[in-house]
Amino acid sequence: QSTVIQFKPLEVLQKEFDLGLNSYDELVFFNRMALDEEDADDKEGMEEEPELAKESMKSEQADYFTGNDSSRFTPESFTRESNKEFSRKKLLLAIIERLKREASDTHPVQLFEVNGEVRYPGVYPKPKNSTLGNAISAAGGLTESAFLQNAEITRFSVVDGSFEVFHESVDILKQLLVPESQQMKLKSKDVLSIVRIPLWYETNNIELRGEFKFPGTYQIRNGETLSSVIERAGGLTENATVNAAVFTREELKEKERANIDKAVEDLRQQLVTNSLSTSQFTKSIDYEIATTVLNDLTDIESVGRMVIDIEAVVMDDPSADIIVKSGDLLVVPNITPAISIIGEVFVSSTHRFKETLSVDDYIELAGGVREYGDASSIYIVKADGSVVVPQSDFWFSRSEGPLLSPGDTIVVPRDVTNYENISLWQGVTQIIYQTAIALVAVGNL
Repeated sequence: QSTVIQFKPLEVLQKEFDLGLNSYDELVFFNRMALDEEDADDKEGMEEEPELAKESMKSEQADYFTGNDSSRFTPESFTRESNKEFSRKKLLLAIIERLKREASDTHPVQLFEVNGEVRYPGVYPKPKNSTLGNAISAAGGLTESAFLQNAEITRFSVVDGSFEVFHESVDILKQLLVPESQQMKLKSKDVLSIVRIPLWYETNNIELRGEFKFPGTYQIRNGETLSSVIERAGGLTENATVNAAVFTREELKEKERANIDKAVEDLRQQLVTNSLSTSQFTKSIDYEIATTVLNDLTDIESVGRMVIDIEAVVMDDPSADIIVKSGDLLVVPNITPAISIIGEVFVSSTHRFKETLSVDDYIELAGGVREYGDASSIYIVKADGSVVVPQSDFWFSRSEGPLLSPGDTIVVPRDVTNYENISLWQGVTQIIYQTAIALVAVGNL
């Protein structure tokens, strides 16, 4: 049976530790710069069939290191390629396999595992001096984010013929401050888990673009508000159009993407159902239009926009302020005083804002509503991202000009009247246009 003894080379050089060597002893020195990652060739080989390639890679590694282990202390062992660039994982693989083979019902496998906030998590041979400190050293030491006051040791054992699992909390800092002889010892199959400091973030920032005195990326603390970050950026410039601000958040992008994917799947199901429908009260969906909508949805990029009142935020209104998160983006543009018209009009265009013009007037400037346009379902995407859905014709009279403001977009959706699941189709077209408008707003800076 193999015996593992762990030591620090520096202690040997300083004559603080020494050990007599016997025949067939083997010394393993770790390269502190080698990473426990797949080589570039390994990664390239896993691109097409990841699972199959991964199993093949494991088999090749096992054959290679088994061959190395069997050729120990033979002439071939002194002529093989250098392994000084090997990671801990590669250097220890043959030793770990050997210890597994030596395990029996009377001799438990001499291995333990370290995971969490250490430089090289993994399985390691259990040395004679298997203290907590040596286990951490074997794994390359603690990372900066390691929480020293509360780690956990998971221990597996057989009690009265039953396999049981025990968990024990340990204060690493206290353990490392006492002499090695008094430190906790790890046993066979123990798992040492070192957690991260609560609320530790390596990169926690928000980006401000546009009309800020000092735009850029700002590091944020946990619980910091948007008004605080804007103040750190010097506030807004005189040219800022606050009602046209675009605020996006990463987690909202994920939810938006999920909603879009669901809408695509619902539309596909609706097409199948509609093709089998014989209802005389609904007309068949135009498959050319349906295909266009599906393609638009599939290609759309999620934005994750959240409508906020930036003007109220900078005026220190606590009810309008929000807690910022890492990855947030705030864009405050200087927009041209204009109105855009998109959707089912003859010419999607942008026109200078005039208070005397109504929604109908702007649509006429865009050439009017096309054949598939739905004049009864027109809506307005305001500059801040909110949506105004007019309820009756009087909304579009000349006397209602103030309904529009600079930076607004008038959307003429497709006509889905009498289609089955009309609300679904209207919702989908609204997703497409609103997302497109937000992307343009962000992309212009």
